[in-house]
Amino acid sequence: MKPCLELNSSKTEFVLKKNFYKLDIKSLQKQLFDDKGYIIISNFISKDDAIFIKNLLFKNHNCFKKISEEGNHRLFMYPNSPYSYPLIFNQLYDYISILRNIIYSSHEFYIDYCASIGAEMHDVYTVLKHQKMHTWSCFYWYKNKESHFRHIDDYGELAASLILSKLGEDYMSGGLYLEKNEQSIYIDKLSEYGDLVFFDQASCWHEVKNILTEKNQKGRLHFYVSTIRYQSMKTYLRFEGHPFRKTCSERLNTYQKIISYFKALPDNDIHYSRENYFKHFKD
Repeated sequence: MKPCLELNSSKTEFVLKKNFYKLDIKSLQKQLFDDKGYIIISNFISKDDAIFIKNLLFKNHNCFKKISEEGNHRLFMYPNSPYSYPLIFNQLYDYISILRNIIYSSHEFYIDYCASIGAEMHDVYTVLKHQKMHTWSCFYWYKNKESHFRHIDDYGELAASLILSKLGEDYMSGGLYLEKNEQSIYIDKLSEYGDLVFFDQASCWHEVKNILTEKNQKGRLHFYVSTIRYQSMKTYLRFEGHPFRKTCSERLNTYQKIISYFKALPDNDIHYSRENYFKHFKD
């Protein structure tokens, strides 16, 4: 089965190889929202392309940060930031988000969101344009003995994770577990390099159990594309290295922007996720 996306010969750009609408969208929606609580899009990118990205990220291991003793190492991206990211990472964000919106189009949360921005729910590109104002993505790297606590998220949050590591090859045990209808599902046993995993964060309890590695194994790696509820962020966002630039995360008219901007002027806080993680990144 050919991948949905494929890197070109120079490994600098993804080429779309499959029309997302040719997937059995209704079946995927039913599995995700009515039955299992998760779906796995096999071979979203090829194993070779996933390993290429994994090696590129590990070559830039110093760009990852661990914010606290608990948790994992992270490399954040904001689609509305002033920072420069590799093209292939921007493409992954866009294509994953587009497929997510197609699959999400049957969900009440998504339908309400489209109505609030005045967009037709099948116009996934316009919806993504608005989502980019108030979302982020992140490469999560779980090294030896790192984990993420068991939790459930708010209504409307749909997880999308591109798998960039393999159980048994990059780590020996641990990984993503979901709980649905009193059943525990070990996602890492079901997924391969390059698979795209969606799960309903608001209906499934989930956690990344303690990762254990051996010898030269580097751990669990995946690319997470978030679904952030509108207005859950500050109205104006500040980014490292841009003291006079505040980026608006909401849909406001000119008057509202001016008023909100002046209200935000005294706030010089830079959230840890909006630091420039990529300032020393090398292709």
